[in-house]
Amino acid sequence: LTRDTPQYVLRRDRYSEGSNSDEFKKRFDARLNFTYSSVPLTIQRLQLSDSAVYYCALKPTVTTKCRGEDTVTQPPGDVISIEGGQVTLDCQFETSDTTNLNMFWYKYEANDFPKFMLGRFSFGRMVSGDSVTPDKEEYTPTEGSSVTLSCTYETSSNDIYLYWYRHYSNQAPQFLLYKGARSRSSCEHIPDKRYKSTTSWTSTKLVITSLTLTDSFLYYCALRDCYTQ
Repeated sequence: LTRDTPQYVLRRDRYSEGSNSDEFKKRFDARLNFTYSSVPLTIQRLQLSDSAVYYCALKPTVTTKCRGEDTVTQPPGDVISIEGGQVTLDCQFETSDTTNLNMFWYKYEANDFPKFMLGRFSFGRMVSGDSVTPDKEEYTPTEGSSVTLSCTYETSSNDIYLYWYRHYSNQAPQFLLYKGARSRSSCEHIPDKRYKSTTSWTSTKLVITSLTLTDSFLYYCALRDCYTQ
């Protein structure tokens, strides 16, 4: 269990151009296709350093109640291309709200943590200054016991959700749960009852009970700012 967390690459939405991180501004692009519920990622002028695992994520941005999980699916298998060429990676999504969503692409290289590439949005806002920081780098609990992971966050918003994910090498991060905080503290979605979560004004905790060897993952937390229309 380590402290490394994902870094942003890009995002896209319906009503604006979205944004790319500085590292991925020149050769990376993605466009939302609502007809096929997809957001293909195009990489131009391929370089050897582009060889990595890429994955996308979906984030609804406007909600007035607790939501179930939205789903994102990528075709299995490797995509092979030549250096200097162009490649397009596909990503399909399902959501009950196609008007208000964010789509993100990340890049993952072996022995490193995911890096944010770009994003595309349908509507919403990003709050500058938001941050989430793990409180401890590594945990060494014993099999059969419990462990509590924690993160400290900073935000100016009162309408927030705190998410927990786990990540195994060469795989996309797996959603574990979300728990509301501040004005959203009554809202939660925890599919697996071995996990528990609590939130305060400045922190979130993940409790994993009945530990097994298969719980040896990279875990990370994320903050989502929300507001109602």
